[in-house]
Amino acid sequence: MSNHPEKHPEEQLSAYLDGELGEEDRMLVESHLKECPECRMLVDELLSNQHLLLSAFESMSPREDLEASVAAHISKEAHPLPVVKRTLSFALSAISFFAVIGLVLGALYIKMFAGAVKLMKPLLFLSTHLIAEMPLLMGVVILFSVTALTLSAVSLLRLLRTTTS
Repeated sequence: MSNHPEKHPEEQLSAYLDGELGEEDRMLVESHLKECPECRMLVDELLSNQHLLLSAFESMSPREDLEASVAAHISKEAHPLPVVKRTLSFALSAISFFAVIGLVLGALYIKMFAGAVKLMKPLLFLSTHLIAEMPLLMGVVILFSVTALTLSAVSLLRLLRTTTS
């Protein structure tokens, strides 16, 4: 059985190599490395990977025409869009804007309509009970209904006579 603790500070080893640990954490990692050959091997492996990456990046150099190609690309993008593309993009933006406004207002309208329907049900129920409880009001409603029905029938007859003649 080994003398080192079971918990290996593997997540701190990279920070240790980069010098990012505080004094207390650095001392704990160093004391663990003295006792743990597995973690020393891991540190050696991390160091060799770090050296490989550094040497790979040092050997790379940018293309000589990189600055000119970036400048050319920027100047190419700096030209304004043709009139057709600008007009088309403006039109599409306007259509999108009005579509979103229409969807929002449509959703609000539907919600208001649903609320009105919910309100009309109890009002209709209440009105039928009021009419049934008050005989005078019931007579007025019946008289109004008969009058409206008679006027509708007369109007329909006149309309049919004028279209057939």
